[in-house]
Amino acid sequence: MLVVHFGVGRTAIDQIIINSIGNYRMYESVMRDLNIRGAGSLALSVFAARGSTTVGALLRGPGANRPRFGTATVARLMEAGFDLWPTTVLMDGSPVPYSGDHFDVPVPGCDARTADGYRSLARSERGAVRDRFRKPFEELLELFEPRQFSGYAAGGT
Repeated sequence: MLVVHFGVGRTAIDQIIINSIGNYRMYESVMRDLNIRGAGSLALSVFAARGSTTVGALLRGPGANRPRFGTATVARLMEAGFDLWPTTVLMDGSPVPYSGDHFDVPVPGCDARTADGYRSLARSERGAVRDRFRKPFEELLELFEPRQFSGYAAGGT
């Protein structure tokens, strides 16, 4: 199975890490459902291209703003030591299109104290936290290289 990560990847690594830290606690229920201990997780959001859900369909999907993307096979992710968690993307309490094809790739190396206290840290301390998580994110994002241009403009046209 092929999975797709949208965006520019490694060139936006700080923002990807910040987003992941901000979403840390959202994974507590996912982990409980998967029988994994913990208060949350750092994770990277991906979609699976499988069956009628092609890369092109994901790129053109409702609300799409996906001018760049990268792909990796599930086998490649697993060989590198990463897992896939099936998750649902909700907006205003309702699943977004292609939620049935959404997964998160958990990234090791975060604890609840770091995630919960991140916003209250001084700027230099926040940078040190991101630096601590940079290597595992770089290793994961590298699996989705090279990035490709989708040919689709913002808004899914």
